[in-house]
Amino acid sequence: MEVVGLKGETDLFFYERPKMSPQKTLLMKETDRYNLYKLRYESTGCVEVPALLSVPKNFPPPYPALLYLHYYRGRKESVELFIDDFSIRGYAILSIDIEYHGERKVEGKDILSTDLASDKDAFIQTIIDSRTGLDLLENHPLIDRERLALLGVSLGSLIRVVVCAVDERVKTVVLVVGGGDMGVIVRKSSLDSIVNIRKFIKDNGIDLKDLEKMWSSIEPLRHVQKIFPRPLLMLNGTLDTIIPPESSTRLFEKARGPKRIKWYRGGHNIIGNRSLGLIEEALSWFDLYLKGKKIPQRR
Repeated sequence: MEVVGLKGETDLFFYERPKMSPQKTLLMKETDRYNLYKLRYESTGCVEVPALLSVPKNFPPPYPALLYLHYYRGRKESVELFIDDFSIRGYAILSIDIEYHGERKVEGKDILSTDLASDKDAFIQTIIDSRTGLDLLENHPLIDRERLALLGVSLGSLIRVVVCAVDERVKTVVLVVGGGDMGVIVRKSSLDSIVNIRKFIKDNGIDLKDLEKMWSSIEPLRHVQKIFPRPLLMLNGTLDTIIPPESSTRLFEKARGPKRIKWYRGGHNIIGNRSLGLIEEALSWFDLYLKGKKIPQRR
């Protein structure tokens, strides 16, 4: 097997690339715009990753493709909220479940729990699962291996920063309600699971700096500069209490160009408000950097 990683990166994100054997796929849905398939693929450690793959119609292959990662307590099926939008522009999308989410749910386990070491392991597993997802796309006969990108929402955005940093196959990344600085998130987030972590470390006399050190290998701020020279788009809410604006600003300032951040007046659920135009903003970004199309000027 081929060992994959970037020179100088921590061994945490190296992996033996599984052989891309033919995948058993099930056609779940067919519309006049796309086919949606359910499949499972092998990741490191003989882990099987459940996934959905949407393939557009009305366009000639090979297709540019996005690897999508959902929000906390979400699941891969959330991609169905915007498959239509991407399909009519000719994009394929691979959507996977984060560790302990969706079909990977395990009773009593969570990626944001007071078992801090287990949390870190779940982040790392999902990072590697994402990279083996890129392997699948890279070897798929209908996908253009030179036009692969990442899209992440909330927790998925934090993980997507690291994936993009350690995998040069990614051409661009869009982060929706994402951020960096785990210390800021743990101190200020209103998410109940983070509140529980905050209480746990206080009750057990754990210094926040020690937690930051424990999680340093998955810290988006540590990795975001390595996305350069690939373009980064961030879409964030000014009233977000889950990923505080301070966290998003810190990540954006740490990143190197080309980069852009757009703020929307709203909280963490701005992705669900179609009137704000986030989906079109993301599509225009992908059109520019995967298809070379000029982004129209907005008034």
